[in-house]
Amino acid sequence: MQEIFSFGRKIVSSHKYSEGTAAILEMTETMYAVVVFDNKGWLLTSRNFPFTESCKKEVLKECKTFYKFTKDCLSKKTLDLLEEE
Repeated sequence: MQEIFSFGRKIVSSHKYSEGTAAILEMTETMYAVVVFDNKGWLLTSRNFPFTESCKKEVLKECKTFYKFTKDCLSKKTLDLLEEE
């Protein structure tokens, strides 16, 4: 799974649970991505957050909100909510 994380420029934040891993990746200079993998390394969901300098703070806040949602789903073992999202 570490190879998949290396697609981005760097890992901003990640957390591993028994059900899988959630991470915020910096993909480019103007885009973040939240990715979630199950414990076998299969991608469950991902969402990109492109931004400009004028809206970077707002987009990062939205990105962190989605990241928190994915971490909650993994910690509560409610992976079906991730599929609905």
